[in-house]
Amino acid sequence: MSNHHQRDHNFRSPQAEGRGTHHRNNSPRFSSPKSAGPPASPNQSFSFFLSGTASLCEEVDKRVLVILRDGKKLIGVLRTFDHFANIVLEDTFERIFVGNKVGDIPMGLQIIRGENVVVLGELDSVAPPQHLERVSVDEILGLQARELEEKTRQQRVMKQFLAHRGLVPEGVLDDLATS
Repeated sequence: MSNHHQRDHNFRSPQAEGRGTHHRNNSPRFSSPKSAGPPASPNQSFSFFLSGTASLCEEVDKRVLVILRDGKKLIGVLRTFDHFANIVLEDTFERIFVGNKVGDIPMGLQIIRGENVVVLGELDSVAPPQHLERVSVDEILGLQARELEEKTRQQRVMKQFLAHRGLVPEGVLDDLATS
């Protein structure tokens, strides 16, 4: 018997074992707080908690919200993922919030590198909260640009204020001269 077949032969299924999935050395491969031992009653079933990337299995073909490291909020249907948590979203749009206004920018099919995902969760409803005013793509992009300009201006004023008091780290004064 080849090494590959021997390895598969020594793997015991959860049903045959009556407990969590075990490897040759009897160490658990999946942890489950609910399945530490056999069921308390014959009618009780086992439930396994999949940790890490494997937990994304439950979200496939569902509409999800993904928040990226850069703060972008994407909504789309999760189609697939890999062991690096790279994901593919279909019918995706970016939702932008500015003040009490919200706008959606259609993006279509998106492939997202797993290291950029901060939060991923299933959505009950795609509609934005009712207290927000829905605006067009052009309007939300204009509002977002003005908001970014205002934040940049505020940061520049704060740097100048700190520089005037001698509280600015080295190198930041150079940034002030170029901005």
